[in-house]
Amino acid sequence: MKPEVLLVVLAVAACDRDPEKTPRSYPRMMPEKSARAAAASAPPSASLPVTAWTKTLSEGMRPTHAQLTASLRKGLPDESSDYAEALALVMMHGRGDIDFDALKKAVVARALRRHRLGDAHLMQKPPPPGQTSDPAIMPDDWANTWGEMAMAYLLGELTEAQYEALHAAAHPSCS
Repeated sequence: MKPEVLLVVLAVAACDRDPEKTPRSYPRMMPEKSARAAAASAPPSASLPVTAWTKTLSEGMRPTHAQLTASLRKGLPDESSDYAEALALVMMHGRGDIDFDALKKAVVARALRRHRLGDAHLMQKPPPPGQTSDPAIMPDDWANTWGEMAMAYLLGELTEAQYEALHAAAHPSCS
């Protein structure tokens, strides 16, 4: 068979597909999603509930933050813990959506705890044992700690001065 004929047959076959019979209509045929992938594909309002810290954002900025968080979650490496909410806040400041005071207020309200080895440990980011060196991978023990903000700094989304100011506001007794 000539390549031109094969190409035409494939193109016609692709156009003749019935959308009702595609794999999308058969969820059991689709591969299982990880919990983070499922959260990332959920509508933004479902993936980011209103909490004490999201209330620090104006009502107009909450959907922006939720959409940005969902987009960032999709791009995080599979091996990484989730730091999309923190990164979205920092990126909103970088884009000019919120000023630094609003960023600081939201970061303080998130009440991220200190890392168990101390926040200074976060600036020495070797890859965890058995993991490749990818600057976008956040170790599991950094989740829900100041490590989420350290990731934004390590990825270049915060200057050192901004990082230090946010850290001083969030953990005033930290040395």
